[in-house]
Amino acid sequence: MRSLFLALAVLFLSSGCSTLQADTTQRVNLLKAGDLSDTQAYVKHWQTPQTTIAQITSVDAPKDINHYLQVNTGNEVRRHYGYIGQKATVKPNTLYTVKAMLRSESKDNGFVQIKRYKDGKETQRFNIGQSDGPRWKTLTDTFNSGDTQIIEILLRWNARQSYLNQTVDFAKVSLIEVGPAPTESASYEPVAIPTFHSVGLYWKPKEAAADNPCTVAYRKNGEVDWKQAMPLWLDPNDHAFPATRHSGEYRGSIVYLEPATQYEIQLTL
Repeated sequence: MRSLFLALAVLFLSSGCSTLQADTTQRVNLLKAGDLSDTQAYVKHWQTPQTTIAQITSVDAPKDINHYLQVNTGNEVRRHYGYIGQKATVKPNTLYTVKAMLRSESKDNGFVQIKRYKDGKETQRFNIGQSDGPRWKTLTDTFNSGDTQIIEILLRWNARQSYLNQTVDFAKVSLIEVGPAPTESASYEPVAIPTFHSVGLYWKPKEAAADNPCTVAYRKNGEVDWKQAMPLWLDPNDHAFPATRHSGEYRGSIVYLEPATQYEIQLTL
């Protein structure tokens, strides 16, 4: 399979980027007691292991937080990260935004993790960020539920020796439905993004596969002989929104091109 197109290696082309924005201030938080302001509600709705030391407090809370959940990492080294979690049922192929605030005595001690479940089994987990230390930090991530049936939000912390007897604080945790996910094309034609001396190449054919290499040849417009460039690299990762388009995509570049020159580029599978 071959694809042939022209690229002008002189102009900087700004790739069009469509950003989905939604006002979620009036949307319903799918996490119960997500504001972490009431002890009884927290105990009722959040799964907390018996070994976890945590309490709702307002000590040293800024005006925009008022209350938060303070976790003590304890004095015993544990094999796994500590956690407090809550699950919520989600719609298929729908965008959701997770948001949380956190801080910790040590940098990177606390983090927020998302797990996906289908038919009662975990299918994926990913982190949306870590704490920066004593200053409050807001984490946010928007993702496509895909075929996921249940999402679990986990407030987590490190339980290694160097993190013992410290506190990690969490506040204002929310999971909000944004709306239907945009339909992603299963494949798309080659895209060339020229800069001054090079051109970036992106291609997602239906035949894309790790064992199906994509070779690259190029020549100045009007020349007869082709030159070989480095093959495109296939990204095998399944990216979350908004990078879904790049899942299973061939990527690469041709360098040391002449400015103000038109080239023909041939991609071959």
